Amino acid sequence: MKKIIIKEINNISFPDHWLEEGIEKPNKLSENNTIKVCCILYKYFRLPDYITVTKENGLFIKYSLYDSYIVIVECYNDGEIGLVINDNITKKIVYNEDILDFNFSNFITKIQEIINKEEYKNE
Repeated sequence: MKKIIIKEINNISFPDHWLEEGIEKPNKLSENNTIKVCCILYKYFRLPDYITVTKENGLFIKYSLYDSYIVIVECYNDGEIGLVINDNITKKIVYNEDILDFNFSNFITKIQEIINKEEYKNE
């Protein structure tokens, strides 16, 4: 699984015009954090839908959760990791968190609530 993530990161193209805008390419710290995040979340979900660069100097990881939610994790060049859950129906952020020390326990609790809600809706 780790090899798949590394390959995906290595295949990401960085727009040349972003360099002209002063946006930094993802560095090794953001790449390593992205690999670690994907490995941790794989235990609970699956591989991400995709990984790409972000204009905020780092890497962007996207997971779809049902048709209603999108999970976005951004691993920045400075080592910070941010996480957001968007509701695609209401177009609102339903959860956000700065991830410290790769502790995803609050996020996992929130995702379990969403899963339970979605499964209840579909009964």
